[in-house]
Amino acid sequence: MKPHLAIPLSKIGSKIHVTFGKTMENTPNSFHLDSILSEWTSSFLQECSLNSPEDLEKVSGYLNIIKEQNIFRAEGVLEFEPQLECVRSLTLYREKLKVELNGFFVPYNSQKYLQSGLSKLSQQQNSDEIELTESDLESYSFKGNAIQLDEFLLDSMFCALPELPLCREDCKGLCPECGIDLNEKDLQGNYQILEHKKSCFHYKPLKS
Repeated sequence: MKPHLAIPLSKIGSKIHVTFGKTMENTPNSFHLDSILSEWTSSFLQECSLNSPEDLEKVSGYLNIIKEQNIFRAEGVLEFEPQLECVRSLTLYREKLKVELNGFFVPYNSQKYLQSGLSKLSQQQNSDEIELTESDLESYSFKGNAIQLDEFLLDSMFCALPELPLCREDCKGLCPECGIDLNEKDLQGNYQILEHKKSCFHYKPLKS
């Protein structure tokens, strides 16, 4: 497993097109990553049940990295299908999410980074609050002769996860007394038998 998802600056040049997942592209300025699995990303992907080769093939998208003076702008799209738990019925389900990728990579010792809130935050030694601007939240620093994409991709994917996942918009949730699933149909659209426990106030014997 790779320690990081890193792209050498010499490979980027003035612009590079990065693809994720399976692709048939074979352009001269394309740098293909078969998966986004690295030591940084593996734990997040496992939490989303995206750890088998078949699951990783569903992670797809592209990223354009463009050099603008000594700053690199990254923009693109990433699609993945994590496993989520419904907050009402506790049903495990998968939802296809589309992530807009936008960020900037600045040299660690550049004036832009040294003057940013991120630099002040990394050097903070007291409890004073540091306000981060929108530009700070979209900026990442790099050292040496390569750009590491792990943190950028993880931030983007994590922010795309729904705060309150629902297996369906009209999910009825669980019975507050006996805990059975109150949805008349499962996620495949098949009717399911709703039978409350005998100790439940809502219990009614099923008609034979």
